[in-house]
Amino acid sequence: MFSGCTTTVNETLPSRTATEELLISTAVDHSVVDLNFNIPERAKIWLDTNALPIYKDSGKNQDILYAISAIKAQLLKQGGRLAKDEKEADLIMEARVGALSIDKIERLIGIPSFSVPVPLSGTFKTPEIAFFKKENMRGIAKLAFFIYDAKTGELRNFSVPIYGDSYYIHVHTPIHNWFKNDLIPTVHEMESSKN
Repeated sequence: MFSGCTTTVNETLPSRTATEELLISTAVDHSVVDLNFNIPERAKIWLDTNALPIYKDSGKNQDILYAISAIKAQLLKQGGRLAKDEKEADLIMEARVGALSIDKIERLIGIPSFSVPVPLSGTFKTPEIAFFKKENMRGIAKLAFFIYDAKTGELRNFSVPIYGDSYYIHVHTPIHNWFKNDLIPTVHEMESSKN
């Protein structure tokens, strides 16, 4: 009589969690800091994104757009200028994305959740009983580029693939939860970045 139940409604939530989005965007941030375009100062550059994949899954497109924006920001930071169109560019850069994804590993000591068929009702999913569970997720980004002269087509710069990664670790037991990640800076790190 006195038991209750909780219903969780996910209808208004996006298809991916904030943690998943942060894993990929942080991996991109970690990779672009190693990009060295070696371009003449104030050279006008047109970023050719035709080689970048476009997905039906809007979440993956969001990752691609974030990577493009991060590359543009790094170009500007290194003294380049973004051309309004290909015709006015001194240099053309083609960017490539080899990976923007997440690897996930779970370790469980206990009894995993499983489905039990119920006659005339479908299935019933048993709760997971975890004495120890470790969830380890790693975001991985692989970026590369080459730059060529807009008028002659001569190669000016070519990068080896640049990799960036991020991590999220969650360990939980019946009496303790422990988190470790590099996704959200601490208050001290945020204050340092402002100065």
